[in-house]
Amino acid sequence: MNRAAQLEFRFVAGQRPQANKKGHIPTTMEWARKLSKSDIDILNGKNVYGETVPDVDEGFTAADMNDPQRAEAIRKVIQARLNKAQRERPIGFLVRHAPADDVKDLQKLAGHLMEGLFITKFRKIFARDEMNDDLLIVPARYNDKEDVSEYEEILPSSPP
Repeated sequence: MNRAAQLEFRFVAGQRPQANKKGHIPTTMEWARKLSKSDIDILNGKNVYGETVPDVDEGFTAADMNDPQRAEAIRKVIQARLNKAQRERPIGFLVRHAPADDVKDLQKLAGHLMEGLFITKFRKIFARDEMNDDLLIVPARYNDKEDVSEYEEILPSSPP
């Protein structure tokens, strides 16, 4: 926070940081995620990227609901389908979409990412006068203790 004050950055909770007097905007972490076995299986093509939610109304129309006896039977079938889906996926279905080529390209990351590591997304917009400076990454600190986590640089290579 002292460094932020030196650079004249003002942070407001819930808002993107604004530029200081020089027009510099601080780097922000957009998100971070700890990679799970399921994530790595997606990279290796052993798991699907996204699922489709089953259509519990499949085979029925609005007109089918006009007959009271048939409507009751339809409700029972739909409820059974809902119960089955909830048993199979208690926390819901992984519904997400991406172009097929992009999902296929995820395999290129397989040799670089491992279960338990974190993947992060930072946002930084550089001002013209910042382009001559080296990017400096400093260790995180908490209560005057430095983060001594190990870092290993992996150069690009083909997947295993």
